[in-house]
Amino acid sequence: MGMINKLKQYKEAIVCYDKAIDLNPKNANAYNNKASALLLEYSFYIYMK
Repeated sequence: MGMINKLKQYKEAIVCYDKAIDLNPKNANAYNNKASALLLEYSFYIYMK
């Protein structure tokens, strides 16, 4: 998991991972970390409801 995910700044993390994917579409870590951020952001949203 990326550092921004660990800091719970999920929206910022997703934007960063999108940029990383644009720069290198073969970067599997960027896709994995983006998926983690999306799941954590959704989980946080559900928890806060």
